[in-house]
Parts: sequence; structure tokens; C-alpha cells
Amino acid sequence: MPSTRIKTLSRVSSYNVDVISANNVTVTGSSVVAGGLRTTPAVLSVKVTSNNYTILDDTSVNTSGGFIQVSGLNFNANCTLMIGSNTAISSTFVNTSTIRAEVPAAAAGSYHIWIVDSTTGDTALKPNGLTHSSFPAWGTANTLFEAPYPVTSNVSFNTTLSANSDSGVVYSNTSVLPTGAILLANGYFYGNVSVGATTTYSFTAEATDVELQNTPKIFTFTVVKPSTTYYSWEFSGTNSLWITESGQTSITGNMIWGNNWTWECWIKPTAGQGSRRVLWSFYYSSGRDSQHRIYLYNNNQIDVWTGESGYYLYDKGAGAYTIPLDTWTHVALVGQYITAPGTNPVARRTLYINGVLKRQTYDHVGSPYDLTYYPYARSEIGANWGYTANGNRGYQDESFTGLMSNMRITRNCAVYTGDFTVPTAPLELTQSAGTNISAITGDNDTGRVIFLVCQAPTLVDNGYYNRTSALVAKNGGPTFVAQSPF
Repeated sequence: MPSTRIKTLSRVSSYNVDVISANNVTVTGSSVVAGGLRTTPAVLSVKVTSNNYTILDDTSVNTSGGFIQVSGLNFNANCTLMIGSNTAISSTFVNTSTIRAEVPAAAAGSYHIWIVDSTTGDTALKPNGLTHSSFPAWGTANTLFEAPYPVTSNVSFNTTLSANSDSGVVYSNTSVLPTGAILLANGYFYGNVSVGATTTYSFTAEATDVELQNTPKIFTFTVVKPSTTYYSWEFSGTNSLWITESGQTSITGNMIWGNNWTWECWIKPTAGQGSRRVLWSFYYSSGRDSQHRIYLYNNNQIDVWTGESGYYLYDKGAGAYTIPLDTWTHVALVGQYITAPGTNPVARRTLYINGVLKRQTYDHVGSPYDLTYYPYARSEIGANWGYTANGNRGYQDESFTGLMSNMRITRNCAVYTGDFTVPTAPLELTQSAGTNISAITGDNDTGRVIFLVCQAPTLVDNGYYNRTSALVAKNGGPTFVAQSPF
């Protein structure tokens, strides 16, 4: 039977028909047979993907190239993909409705997407189906707030993160910022971060343009905890500090006997104390038996002596504790009334070294002393104020060699009642209670700091009564050293 030419109604094309039967039309050559009619590809959508073809929210491909997934109809293994006039670097036929492709670099702009059946020449077109647009490019360096302008703890800071793109950019953090820091959508980064020690933080921020193209970047910044300069007072072995006072306004007033009290200080001997070297001495009457001393002797063994009963806390060697050279050591001496005054009370003195109880003794005493009756109250730091060898009241050459820091006397409060953790910051007029540590409230009846020195580069008393004017330098007095236990 000779060939017969027919024309379809669904498309303007003609085909050579070899066989016509009741149910089929057979088309000449390699044309697709599908119910008697050949179908052509069609492009429905183009999605931007990652390099593993996960679909992204981006609406453009980078100008340096990228990856896309094309969805449509009637794709086959013979189909190739073109972007404008450029053939895709690679294209993969997934199924009749999906083709994946890696696209080459191109200038920013919109491009037609072509799907071409290389066998039949059938072509599908998606006008301006793909846009190339550059990703945001960061202009801000990785390290923020570089020296000499670092972020300081508990001080407000701000800067602006910046990235360039061919469209508008918004900013966001994709990792947690340190507490107190905020990044706004316009790139403004600000806040106030408090740290206990100098700390470096890192976080990831993203710049996102109108085409939803994201460029992440890791930023770091350091929050500096300023190094506070703390001072100590240094004694050379020949100088000291007198505290001239009398009556109930004196440092020793109503403190040593008949009340709870605490003396404490950090010391750092810088030379062996071959003979008696006094840290703190005081007396409150004209009699020799009213003297009290906290001192080092016999190569830095510590001891406490009270002339009230001719009594040594360590009694020169009985369980003595040696203070190491060139090392900060916290020393605390606590006095307590164990029973009520007037009923044969017992006074207890307890010595703590670095927060550990080293010695505790008891003594029967009378009623509390009222220094109204003892107008000769005197004290001295770094040497002994008392009777000299010839029996005259005054300065004795028993001077300490080394540093003292934060000497504090608290009245009406046994600050330490058992082994405790030594403070790690300069002492103050009040403090919270802790394990075996009583609160210092500032109240005269329950705990008041009446003397607080060896803290500043000047002769100053930071205690409640501010007896700075009573401090008198002996032989030049102490010098001030920019170091401390903290």
C-alpha cells in the first residue's frame, strides 16, 4: 500500500505514515509512538539547588555558576540543557519530568532556559527562566574590635557588619551570640557583655540578598576584663606605721578583750625573720601587761602573744606554723567570748592560716574592757609599739620585712568560725555569709569593720571610722607596691 500523508490537528507538523489500521497510526522513522502521536518537551519551572541538588530558597544562581533542577514534561535521555547560548557543564536526565544540571559562570542577568531533544530537534523554552546574581561578599574582617579598641567587660560596644551585593542585603546570626550582644537585620552589632575573665567569643553571621542568596562568615571578638591594679604596703625592716588614738574611738576600743573580734591580713615575707618581727601590735593602758602582738620569729614561725596573762598562742614552738617566704599567706586571728560577760567568761583565740584552723586556746577573763579608762591606746603596723628594753614606752626595733595586704579589723563579729575559703578579692566594709564565714553587716552591734588598710597607694584607712589622719609614718613609713594576693 502506498504511503499516505495526514496532518494532525494538535500541532502544525506532518509525518510519513507507513501503516494505518483500525486502532493505530505507525509513524515513519524513530519518532516516538504514543497513541499514534509524537510528544515534545516542555519546561514548567527552574529551581536553584545546592551541589547535591537539594532545592534552595535562592531565586538566582551565583555569577560564578551553580546548580539547578528543571521540572517539566516529556523529557528523555536525549535532552540537553542550555542557558542562553551556553550549554550546561553537565546535565542529568532523572525522569521524564526532571533534569538536573550544573550551569557555567555568567554575568548578572536573566537567561532563557532551553531543553533540546538532540534526536528529534524538538525544543522547549522557558523565557528568562534563570537569573545569575552575585552572592553577598563580606567587607567586614573576621576579627571585630581589634586593638587598640577592644571590647571591655561591662562597657557598651557597637559596630556595623557589612557585605556587598547587586541587591539589598539583610543580616542575621546563625549561631548563639554571647549574653548581652545583639545583631540587627541592618548589620548593626552592639551590646554590653560582662565577663569574669578575658574571653574570646565566635559566632556565625549570614548576609542574605534579595535573591535569598546567603553568605555565612565566622566572626570573633574578645571581651577584656581590665586588670585592676591592687596595691600592698611594703615594710623594709626599719620602717613602720603608728596609729595614734585614744579612748573609745580607738581601733582597739572594746575590741581585744570582752568582745568578739577578727584581725586578718595577707602577708608576704621577703626575708627570714631571725628574731621577733611584728605584724601588728597594740596596747591599751600604761602597763606592760596590756600589750598584744601578732608576729613572726625564728625564721618566720607565727605566734600571738598577749600580756594580759603572759600567754603565747604557740608558746614558741608548740605546734608552730612557718610562713613561707615570697608567698602570699592569709592570716586570721579571731577572738570570741564563749559565755556571757560577768559570769566568769571564757575568751577563745583562734588562729587560721590560709583558711585552716591551726591553733585554738582559751583563757578566763573578766568583764569587757572599756577603753574610756585606758587613754594610752596605741597601735602599730610592721613593728612593736610598747615598752623598750629600758622600760620606756615607745618604738621598739622589731620591724617586719615584707608585704602586707588588706589588713582588716572587725569588731563585734567572729568572722571565721571554722575552716573557710580565703577571700579572692579585696576586703570590704560588708560581706555576705558563707561556709564558716559570718556576715559583716556594718552594724556596730553585729559586725563593723573599724580598720581597713594596706589596700591603696596612699596611707588611707578604708574602715568605718576612716582614721586616716591618725596614721603616722615611722622612718618613712611603708612604701606602696602594685601587687597583691588577687
